[in-house]
Order: sequence, then C-alpha cells, then structure tokens
Amino acid sequence: MLLEKYFLALVIICLFILYAGIRKVARDSGAENYNKSANLFLFFSFLWIFFLWLLSSIGFFSDFSGFPPRIMIVLVVPLITVIFFLVSKGIFRFIAVIPVEWLIYLQAFRVVVELLLFWMYDSYLLPRQMTFEGFNFDILVGLSAPFIAYFYKAGKLSIKQVLVWNFAGLALLLNVVTIAILSLPTEFRVFMQEPSNAILARFPFILLPGILVPLAYTLHLMAIKKLLMYRPPTS
Repeated sequence: MLLEKYFLALVIICLFILYAGIRKVARDSGAENYNKSANLFLFFSFLWIFFLWLLSSIGFFSDFSGFPPRIMIVLVVPLITVIFFLVSKGIFRFIAVIPVEWLIYLQAFRVVVELLLFWMYDSYLLPRQMTFEGFNFDILVGLSAPFIAYFYKAGKLSIKQVLVWNFAGLALLLNVVTIAILSLPTEFRVFMQEPSNAILARFPFILLPGILVPLAYTLHLMAIKKLLMYRPPTS
C-alpha cells in the first residue's frame, strides 16, 4: 500500500535527520564518543520500531477491551524516556550548543504528517476529526515553523514570543492526541463517527503515536528549555 510506504518513509527520514543532528551537536558540545551517542539513538529508535512492529503484527495493540487500552503503552514509554532525557545532566551540554532555530525548523515535518492523515481520511481509514477538516489544527505549527525559526534567528522575534509559539504547539499537539484517544473503539469513546481510530494500532501507523508525536513534543520541550536557559543570538 502506497500510503503505508510514504508513512514509513517519513519516519525513517525524520530519524536520520535527527541522527545527523545529534552527531553534529554532540561533536560541537565536546562530548566524547559523539558517534556513539548518535549510533545509540539510531539503534534504540529502530529497536523501538521493531518492538512496535512485532506487537502490532500479532494484534496486541488492537485489543481495546481493557482499561487503559494497550495502545497507551505506545504513548507512555516515549514520554517517560523523553522526561528522563530532559532531566539528565548530559542534556545541558547538548542544549548549550544546539541552535533553537534547528528545533523549530524540524517541526515542519508536521505538515507532511497532516497531509498523510488527510490521505488516510480520504481512504476511509481515519475519522474526519483527526484531520485539518475536523478538529486537528496541528498543521498550523508545521506551516508556521519555518517563519518562526527564520524571524527568531534574524532577531525579529523575542524569546517570549517564541516561547508562546512553542507552548501553543504543545497545546495543539495535546488537542489532537486527546481527539485520537477519544476516537478509539473503547468504552470511553466520544467521537462516534466511523471509522474509529483503530488503524493506529496497526503498523506502520502505530509509529504516529510511537515516533512522530514524541518527536514533536520533544522538539518543543527542548526549545523551551533552551529559551529559558540561554539568551537569544545577537545579530
């Protein structure tokens, strides 16, 4: 299925862009074995993908009878991992050298995500509320990201303004995640339009909550941490 190939390709491209970025940031931060840091990131990312493929292939995440549904594992594990990473001592050396605009530019990937979600809706694989025709406004973050990054780097936007943008981006992400959860075929389902969101329990679409959503909020959280700790660049 062409849609599945495009979805998987987006995830792989995002991971290799991050891999290249981690190598450069680790090298610039003076961290020893910077190649090791990037390689570990790539290894554990693909190990996570393999884990999601394996469990989704046997229908583990497609069981929505329990509470909470099994698919919540896909959201919780990355969240715990990201929080641990952001509070670790090593993160300060990375944040010290990573440009904020990098973290913002990367959010443009959300435009592609939203186009793929609309394609899924048009193929009757996803409910309307999960798209920009429904209640998902996440595409605004992806569309605005290049402009926010450019004007921040040019000194046209203040730290406060970019912080507001990042918090707004987190709010829009939380909105679509909430909609996704309430569209699952569970006892607490709120959005009853068909189809349900059950497609997200299948591979590769499970990589949306498993990889792409964590990527989006990690970029926001790292940008917020950087903006609160360091002064903006001077022109």
